[in-house]
Amino acid sequence: MNVLCAVMVEIASRSDKKMISCIAFAKNKTVDIIRPLSAHEVEIIDEVGKMLSTIKYYDNMFVLALSEWEELNEFLESHSRKTKEGKTYDTHEFFLKINNKLTNYLSNARKFIDHSEIKIYQEYGKNSPQSELWNDEKKMLYNGFFSYRFLYHLRHFTQHNGSMPLNRFSKKIVPTKLGEDRVLEIEVSRDSLLNTSFNWNSAVKKEIEEMPQSFDITGYLLEHKVCLQALYHKIIEILAVEVTNSFKDYIELLSSFHISGYPYVFKFEDEESQRDPSNYKNMSQLPFQDIYKYLEKMSETSVVKLNYKKKD
Repeated sequence: MNVLCAVMVEIASRSDKKMISCIAFAKNKTVDIIRPLSAHEVEIIDEVGKMLSTIKYYDNMFVLALSEWEELNEFLESHSRKTKEGKTYDTHEFFLKINNKLTNYLSNARKFIDHSEIKIYQEYGKNSPQSELWNDEKKMLYNGFFSYRFLYHLRHFTQHNGSMPLNRFSKKIVPTKLGEDRVLEIEVSRDSLLNTSFNWNSAVKKEIEEMPQSFDITGYLLEHKVCLQALYHKIIEILAVEVTNSFKDYIELLSSFHISGYPYVFKFEDEESQRDPSNYKNMSQLPFQDIYKYLEKMSETSVVKLNYKKKD
């Protein structure tokens, strides 16, 4: 056997060798290695990592879309307050920023919808019961809410046409019971959507043609956010059983040691290597607070009910 073959055989034998995984807990800058983990316990830890990664994937996209909506809403409300108080501001700058924030929201909302669908199809199969739940919810929202249909396709419009949809602004003084009030109105010109080369969905185009010459979309934006929340809740419903079962097994595993502190896993090549302090660098922190964080977030959807006592 030549040297190269010998090296390759040695590397292969090392890669085939199973590492020893040991559970440890850290507290007050002290780490105590408790004992090796069984193959089943390692599977529980690996599975919870997978489930945590999955729920984070969906949650991060939803939170990003929601934060864009909140930023858009706060920007609109702050300038409505300025208008009401008679304060001046650069209307052209406002025009550019409000359209940019709307475009950002529509883009991230569409990203959440499309990438969630891809992930569900990949994980469960396009014809699976889980995918059917997702498709039914999306179909119900699309057929039931003009806001969902309109803003879904408006995102295409803003991306491919280049026009700014929020294009009618006015500051009005309107009579009230107590006198007068200054009001900021932001509207979309119907014809600016239609008199372009953009290829609208035929049904949505017909609905736009029936709209007033200019119309306010702030109410549609609020309703659209509710639609996104409904989709997020449906994702939680799809994931609920496997995620909560995985989290439950993991919490029970950690609790079985009756030790407070942050959990870690150390990996060693063999029992002898455990005696070498330099090998103690080969460690990874296990999820702890994130488990409870996402269980509580899932419980906010009313899909999951919690009945545990949170560890400190």
